[in-house]
Amino acid sequence: MPNIEFKEGPFITKMHEFKYSETDVGVRKDQEYFTYRLDNKKTEHRLKSNSELIVRKLKSMIEQYKKAKPDIARDGYPKEVFPSSKNLNFKNKFIKRIFAKSVLREQAPIVEVESVTNAKSYIFVTIDWQIGGTVKSAELFNKKSLLKVKNRMPELLIQIPLLQLHESKFSDEVSNRRLLRADMYAQTNAESSG
Repeated sequence: MPNIEFKEGPFITKMHEFKYSETDVGVRKDQEYFTYRLDNKKTEHRLKSNSELIVRKLKSMIEQYKKAKPDIARDGYPKEVFPSSKNLNFKNKFIKRIFAKSVLREQAPIVEVESVTNAKSYIFVTIDWQIGGTVKSAELFNKKSLLKVKNRMPELLIQIPLLQLHESKFSDEVSNRRLLRADMYAQTNAESSG
């Protein structure tokens, strides 16, 4: 339930200005009413005589203005992500990677982000990145991808290893994960007891 921030009035109703909130019946002219500004930034009008809620038939100039102007666009700040072997699909040879850098600080770090946002304080680059296939082809493809964005974010070429996130870098981790699978042990135990 919103609280009242302040109360204005009493004011006098005009002909065809208000109606009762529950019905389409118009409020008579020359009735006293108060205007309440609520903490949720809404406005209520109530009759002085019985505190009954009344609604404007025609919007006030402020309400018309608020309806006419578009909402203020707020910056959506980029959400940083940390890709790992657990959230990469190595069946797909290529992934899209998005990087962001703040333009407000000269030495701002480059971070990998979920998506491009409307934040004017960041520059974004999107690159295709090879995570599967041969090491040689991945190095060549990834270098070309980094060279395409060199003008917008030159530091990226220096900071990102060409084989970052390539499946060959995770092969030990993947084979260890296969060894730890419960069904592998169940099969081995069944074979040894039989």
